Amino acid sequence: MGRPKLTYIQRATRIDEFLVQLDAICEDDHKKISDYTQDELVEEAQYCLDKLTEDLNDDSFVDDAPYNKKQIRMLRKYIDDFS
Repeated sequence: MGRPKLTYIQRATRIDEFLVQLDAICEDDHKKISDYTQDELVEEAQYCLDKLTEDLNDDSFVDDAPYNKKQIRMLRKYIDDFS
């Protein structure tokens, strides 16, 4: 028997850039991550993905490219799995 699947909240917290964004949003909204619906987190993941993709195309972020590519892959998988 395999490991149990992670919830949309657990998976969100494993994506570093997404977690940073979620922490900021939670602070602004005075909420916990668990207060957001799956659809809301998928929407935020899409925003984070767009921002990272934009950064990847910006020459000033060349040193961050491998990290950003990994984060982008994780966000795409998250969006695919939960949308």
